[in-house]
Amino acid sequence: MGLPLKIAFVACLLPGLLLASPVRADDKDLVDRLILDPSLKTFTKLIAKAGLIEMLKGDGPYTIFAPNDAAFAKMSPAALEALMKDKALLRRTLNFHVVSGTVLAKDFKEGPLKTMAGDALTIKLKSGLTVGGVKVVLADVVARNGVIQVVGSVFMVPPTKK
Repeated sequence: MGLPLKIAFVACLLPGLLLASPVRADDKDLVDRLILDPSLKTFTKLIAKAGLIEMLKGDGPYTIFAPNDAAFAKMSPAALEALMKDKALLRRTLNFHVVSGTVLAKDFKEGPLKTMAGDALTIKLKSGLTVGGVKVVLADVVARNGVIQVVGSVFMVPPTKK
């Protein structure tokens, strides 16, 4: 088979191969998307430690405000260690980074947004999208069960009311 014939043969097969083999972005769940992003290793590790993997692999949908590794590096080592030692505080803090429903960057409205922790984050749009006073550094990482908005700081959960 000459080269032009081989190229024609492969060209005929290519559309079928493309239809059969690709993994669409929305075939991956939120946890898969977190794992695939090398800048979200700390957040992903903490999600597992807090026991939130099953929830975030579920149907959702959820919007996650995922702090990148640089955000965790800004925390004092003592604060990060305290967070990791107290599973209830860790879980509440991470739930403060998750809201019910899929909210794409273009769909945010100014005002409060209730989190899975029960507290609200304030959305502002004036000079770019900010959530809880923190800029979204990477918007709309879409998954089949929600979306990830990457943020540059860790949201500190408000004290519990007694």
